[in-house]
Amino acid sequence: MLKISLIFRSKKKSSVGGAEISMLRLMRYSLDKELVFNVILYGMMYDTYRELLQENNIQVFYAPDMFSLYKILRKIKPNICYLFTRVHLITWSIISRLAGVPIIVSAERGSADTIIDRISQLLGKHFVHAFITNSKSAEKQLIKALIPKNRIYTIYNGIDSEKLSCYPQKIEIIGCPKIICVANIFPGKGQYYLLEAAQKLKEFYPNINAVLVGKDYTGGKFFNEISNKNFPYTWIDGVKDVIPLLNIADIFVLPSLREGVPTSIIEAMISEVPVIASNINGVNELVIPYKTGLLFEARNSNDLTKKISEILQNSQLRNDVVKNAKLMVEGQFTVRAMYDNHYKAFSLLQTQHGRNF
Repeated sequence: MLKISLIFRSKKKSSVGGAEISMLRLMRYSLDKELVFNVILYGMMYDTYRELLQENNIQVFYAPDMFSLYKILRKIKPNICYLFTRVHLITWSIISRLAGVPIIVSAERGSADTIIDRISQLLGKHFVHAFITNSKSAEKQLIKALIPKNRIYTIYNGIDSEKLSCYPQKIEIIGCPKIICVANIFPGKGQYYLLEAAQKLKEFYPNINAVLVGKDYTGGKFFNEISNKNFPYTWIDGVKDVIPLLNIADIFVLPSLREGVPTSIIEAMISEVPVIASNINGVNELVIPYKTGLLFEARNSNDLTKKISEILQNSQLRNDVVKNAKLMVEGQFTVRAMYDNHYKAFSLLQTQHGRNF
């Protein structure tokens, strides 16, 4: 048995992102297996993620500061600390080592586009034993940061189709077609381009509705800027479970400017919703043009408009990409594969760096 402590930064706003949901599914799957997980939320004393964890019988702790984190780790004595951070990577690693944790692993998700991201990777390799990423593009970035390939494990997010929804419920949203975008609101997610495309399509689909699902991290600025645009949209201020929304969607669009391998796309594919997404690293590992979905040029609302029209007007194409995408997810992106690959990685690290337990 291996005891793993996942450490997340507890967020001021009650956001539960793709990383949190994918790891929740992994932990839920592992409840009666060899990997035993707990979660430490660092920072704020309230977090929506805590509710999800507790409702799924996952042990959770709060660490409001570094000393509290040290005390918790000393008490629970994990074999592995699995760190979901870039900003705190070095400090959390040092605390983990001081607390006597034998193995420290960094979760690398998404593109390392900022200076802080790159510094975290360049310096972090001296403090952690391994990096686990969820995309081939992120693996390449780590190699560019001179991290040896044998310290990098690429493990895709997984879905358990039998236990997909955490909170089954019926949701009603007006409009048709309904184009769902699940992503927190900030510039890097590109929702503005979806709204522009929806506006252009309104001439042909008067009741079109672009449904934005996610917390607003712009402090209201985004919605102030579009207030006079008359965009056909509905905003849902974050949900614990997106599956009920996907069940009523006609199309899923992710117009992000940077991503890892998005859990939201995997969720849409298993829910049999056709996917259109920006052609960026990570996303294009999931969306194979005209096979598992459609790609459009990032930041190009005209191209997005064209791709949405193709899906709406071509029922054969829509049916084909939905079928192929679901088969791909069921074959490659299962929670069982995610668990098995984590188990292999952690067992190898235990052999290389761990202590007897």
